Amino acid sequence: MKVFHFWQIPVATIFIWYSLLIAMLTCWGVQGRPIYWFMSPKDQFIYLSDIAATNLKPIFISCGAAQGVSFIFTLISEGYLRWKAEKLIGYFNLRLPRITIILSVIFAMIGAAGVTICACLDIAHHKYGHYTGLGMFIVGIFFCVVCLLIEQFSVAINYGKNILSNYHSFNGGKSVATSTSSSSSLEMSENEHDHTNDSSTSPQVFDNNIKVFKESIPMKHNYLFWASIFKLVWGVIAVVLAICFGLFAYYGNSVSGPICEWILCFWYGGIHMILAYDFIPASRYKWKPGFYGQGKYNHGFDYDVIPRQKEFETCEPNIYES
Repeated sequence: MKVFHFWQIPVATIFIWYSLLIAMLTCWGVQGRPIYWFMSPKDQFIYLSDIAATNLKPIFISCGAAQGVSFIFTLISEGYLRWKAEKLIGYFNLRLPRITIILSVIFAMIGAAGVTICACLDIAHHKYGHYTGLGMFIVGIFFCVVCLLIEQFSVAINYGKNILSNYHSFNGGKSVATSTSSSSSLEMSENEHDHTNDSSTSPQVFDNNIKVFKESIPMKHNYLFWASIFKLVWGVIAVVLAICFGLFAYYGNSVSGPICEWILCFWYGGIHMILAYDFIPASRYKWKPGFYGQGKYNHGFDYDVIPRQKEFETCEPNIYES
């Protein structure tokens, strides 16, 4: 039984980060929700930075640095599983996703350094240094997610376009008819498709599905595409929350500013949840996944439906058609 799975890395990041936030709020509440000496008497609620400037500072430093390092390892694992291990949808010899995943790791390092500086230089004694670290963290995470979005969208879009080359390899290098096939062969009736058992026609049936898939590119069957959409939605909401937090803090709103910051802090854990979801297929397969047209729609493309190794070596191209 396999003990370690890559999805456990972002889950560990979530656990560390949320434990930090909950511990901070709980301790402040148990203390009677005090207003600290370096805060304004008009303040009604408290920022995370204010709690972190008290005797809870060591917890903030250790947990903040730990989640930063864990996030870096998550992105390194993302590149490894797609680039080297090939247990997730690969880069298809594309240069753009390889560059962007490297850049995302670099920006994650900047963000991790920023949150560590922010934790070490507390707002009570090193106000400008604290804001500098906070700015590094926000900018680093922002550009990290942007690079991650570019990487995953480029892979998701090219996911369908590379099915032909994978089928060539699967079919022993035999040439296949695609969009250049004759109209008569591409317009097989549904009755002929259901009752054709001759293995000599099976490549043509599979080629028809490839053509339909290539022309329509049904992204609704592409889990990576939807994971990228979730990241995009997460990023847009995070930017809106960050802008609101900055405006409230700038104009001295003692209630909306802290509340917006806490919402943003908890929202930050969402990106790690999505990354954990991305890594689940890597824990299910022990060998490089193949590419197959399958499903009741005859043009569906489901990355998660993978045959066993022996079936991969011996099966006909259309054996997984429903």
